[in-house]
Amino acid sequence: MAAQYPAIIRAIKLNSFATLGSSLAHNYRTMSVPHADKSRTHLNEDWKDASTPSAIKAAIKQRIKLADKVHPKAVVALEYLVSAPHEAFEEQGGPVAWRAYFQDALKWLEQRHGADNVVAANIQLDERTPHLVVYVCPLVHYAEKTRRRWVMGGKDPVTGRQNREMREFVEPAHIKLSSNFFMGGRDKLTRLQSNFAEQVGKKHGLRRGVERSALTHIDLKKYHDALMKGVQQRLNIPADLLKPKSNMLGIRSESPEDLAARVTEALQSQVEGLMAQLATAKIDRQRAWEWEQTAAQAQEELKAEKDAHQTTKKTMEGLVGGLTDDQLQKVSEFRQGILRKRKEAKQQREAEEKARIEKQQRDREAAMITRLQQLSPEVLATLPDEDRLPLWRFLTKRRDLTELQDKFFDSELFHTNGAVIRTPEEAPAQASSAPKPGPETPDWLKPSGNPGPSM
Repeated sequence: MAAQYPAIIRAIKLNSFATLGSSLAHNYRTMSVPHADKSRTHLNEDWKDASTPSAIKAAIKQRIKLADKVHPKAVVALEYLVSAPHEAFEEQGGPVAWRAYFQDALKWLEQRHGADNVVAANIQLDERTPHLVVYVCPLVHYAEKTRRRWVMGGKDPVTGRQNREMREFVEPAHIKLSSNFFMGGRDKLTRLQSNFAEQVGKKHGLRRGVERSALTHIDLKKYHDALMKGVQQRLNIPADLLKPKSNMLGIRSESPEDLAARVTEALQSQVEGLMAQLATAKIDRQRAWEWEQTAAQAQEELKAEKDAHQTTKKTMEGLVGGLTDDQLQKVSEFRQGILRKRKEAKQQREAEEKARIEKQQRDREAAMITRLQQLSPEVLATLPDEDRLPLWRFLTKRRDLTELQDKFFDSELFHTNGAVIRTPEEAPAQASSAPKPGPETPDWLKPSGNPGPSM
């Protein structure tokens, strides 16, 4: 038999310590909560060390200090509420044992956020339906990772153009305060509901609520306002109730405080369950209408899916209807042939692009070799570092250019890293020929809007 009752989990963002304080005052009963039974408040339980509003605020502030960067308008805490319909709990004959259910829910939240970020957990048993309230600091730990980015590099030794280079940048591990990581967008909230129902609710005989339902969550404050409005409209307040008591001499014997206490006690006795039902009748009608809208929406979506399926079926029948098995086989073979030709054409394009890049690299290296052959050590020593050092690195990496290497090393003008030891004027006089003019620069080395890969 399918589960009858839905698992309930809701989450709200608390974007300031003021809103956090208001939420804590409500849940920890430091403010008046009309719908809570004061005679049962002592039954409420705390499952975390922080169990007072001040302690919870301090704990959240301490967690936030761990973040490397905090936006001024960042959400400081998330408040989760976990429950089920009143009739779902064992006390009302349902399948849910609240303690085991809330324990599993708390473990699930600790796995989702990290146990250290789950600051407070409060079980509330002084209301009509048991529920768990959890406060979480939304810290996210990001591991170190490497990013690649194009940047402007050194100048090309042949063309003089500045090259773009792909470089790697290490983004260090960091901690960020981010509620959007957990609750950003409708899709994440939908997955939250689905995962909780599957991993926690199902274990306790609960199901997921209707996905994409037209139902809207009735805000707790609106519910209580409606309830109190109904109470105010139906209260029976006799005139004698508001008169202060007097003694035998007609002198007032009741203080204003005692009068207020007596009136309050008399009015509270009139507040019964029937009044709450009458006060919330409009909300109940609204929710019934929304369920009807959900059912109608589901029917419309089902009809649209069926219509689309029939349209696709007719289209396919029009394309292949009347063909024999052999003809259908030929159609399939023709399709496979087209796909194969596309794949071969793509492979050919990739091979041609690779060959083009390799040729460009070979031409570039040949131009650098020609230039090194034409340069004398004295002329190389006068070149600026951005022109000389790329040539020197290229020369020292090539094992097939030992004669050129000897020419420059024997001049005693250079360190092994290409730095100039002394200027040509300081070197011993020796015959050297002026560099011969090189061949005309090829088109692919001339400046263009798309420089080739850097060395």
